Amino acid sequence: MRARRPLVFAVLLAGACAGPVQWEKEGASQATRDLDAKDCNQQARLKAAEVLTAPPLPDPGMIGAPMRGQEQYALREAREFQICMQAKGYEAKR
Repeated sequence: MRARRPLVFAVLLAGACAGPVQWEKEGASQATRDLDAKDCNQQARLKAAEVLTAPPLPDPGMIGAPMRGQEQYALREAREFQICMQAKGYEAKR
């Protein structure tokens, strides 16, 4: 069972990275998008760092098995970045 964890994580990560996401906001210039993305990256990293000191969350692919800190960090960072960009009025386009 434990050997499946990297495979499950790889599948989840591949699904999340299926293609490049373009963040679009009507009226926003490329310079504005770049600044907003940089700000959201910084915020996401700070929030994701919280998982490194928190108790492990269950791995979605295995009941009762904790996720490693790196896996939690990567998932939380991606999620927080998306939340931040959406809060700034952006939509993700593939």
